[in-house]
Amino acid sequence: MATGATPAGPRAAAANSGGGPQREDPALEELLRVLTAARDGDFSVRLRARRRDVIGDIQQRCNELIAINARQAKELARVARIIGREGRMTERVSLGTVDGAWNDTVESVNAMIDDLVRPTTEI
Repeated sequence: MATGATPAGPRAAAANSGGGPQREDPALEELLRVLTAARDGDFSVRLRARRRDVIGDIQQRCNELIAINARQAKELARVARIIGREGRMTERVSLGTVDGAWNDTVESVNAMIDDLVRPTTEI
């Protein structure tokens, strides 16, 4: 960096303004907190999605993503219990109507169950 040049970006500008560290937008801080909790496996967290702007849309999508992760975790535990402990080999995973990789995951788990069950039921 050339002498006298300042680093680019809003944080750098805030740091160079002489006012000390600047707080980020509270909505972004909350988003970070909730995403970190979800990343760490806590799917009980949600954002307050009351805003009527792009931040509100991001909050809503984040909540939807966390909700489907929670449903998937609950469903996998349910099927593991029913097949593994109760021995009901016809049980399969279902997340309802899902698209993309969510559906691919359901199909993969169900195919794995089919492959594992087939040798024991065909004998």
